[in-house]
Amino acid sequence: MLASLGSIQGAMVAITSLSDLGVPDETLNALNNALPTFNGRTVNGVTGVDTKDATFALSVDFNAPAGASSQNHVLWETGGGTIGLSLVYVPSTTTLSLRQASNGGNTVLQVDSILSGAQLATGDIELVWTLTTNGGLGGQPQIELFLDGISGGTDTDPSAIGDWSGGNGAGFGDAGGGGIAAAGGNTNLGNTTAFADGTINLSDGLQFWADRQATFVPEPSSLLSAFVGLGLLSIRRRRSSNFLPKG
Repeated sequence: MLASLGSIQGAMVAITSLSDLGVPDETLNALNNALPTFNGRTVNGVTGVDTKDATFALSVDFNAPAGASSQNHVLWETGGGTIGLSLVYVPSTTTLSLRQASNGGNTVLQVDSILSGAQLATGDIELVWTLTTNGGLGGQPQIELFLDGISGGTDTDPSAIGDWSGGNGAGFGDAGGGGIAAAGGNTNLGNTTAFADGTINLSDGLQFWADRQATFVPEPSSLLSAFVGLGLLSIRRRRSSNFLPKG
């Protein structure tokens, strides 16, 4: 499913929710382990999407408690051991891992986020992962993983390269053609399997915004509450100081 989009491309976009990004450039509503490569693709008028910023989103209801499998359950991936981008889940440790392999497979950016029991029990968790080709330290590529709008971490490396998809195919909910990124040293990430420890929300599907790096910011109401809280704390401190012993 492809849709036209009128919002700004080629820039970092500060959002409070995914709706701020507008209609995705591409949405997948069915699991598929034989998707085409993103290498050199044109998506909704954006050419060479694998060399530009990218934002992906997916909602998943993970099983709770987690299963015992130590395998890498593939949520999404493209490319292979040399160049690629992937998001996997390891049930035995309740860990989400976002990886980008580049530089001949020798540089791997990785963000790990461990899901708590409370998170596993909440139902759908909105996963958003982004790659910017020059937004990291020293203008290097950087990846970031968000869980329900909260950053789970970033990673960047001076030797990383911004191209995030090699010539191998992609997979949604399962490994695609040629392995997935990446264990480093031009080696595919092993021990992978189809996602089987929860339910992927296929109504919303896998959403892709080309040439945009989204970053979440607090909603105005949240900021106001924070400022009000700080103000009340300051008032309490001032009032308390009136009752300090004089000396």
